[in-house]
Amino acid sequence: MTRPLLESKARRIWAIWLLLVIATVVSWTVGMDHGIDYRLSTTLVLVVTFVKVNLVGMNFLDLREAVLPLRAIFNTFCIIGCVGLTVMYIAST
Repeated sequence: MTRPLLESKARRIWAIWLLLVIATVVSWTVGMDHGIDYRLSTTLVLVVTFVKVNLVGMNFLDLREAVLPLRAIFNTFCIIGCVGLTVMYIAST
């Protein structure tokens, strides 16, 4: 790889890492008792969690460069998992 390409990839990795840290702080803040309805806060935490799962899988597990069927399976898992858990949680409250 050429040097600019490596630097570009390193910048992207740092940006994704920073986004993951911010998402963690957001989900922690929303999850604490700050006057937000607990159903809404739990739903937001679930969504943030699956966004983080997708970011980690695509960027740190190299699914970004994987073949299309593997990426599609992973993205489908993230969407169905998030929607399924959210629906089960809302139905149980």
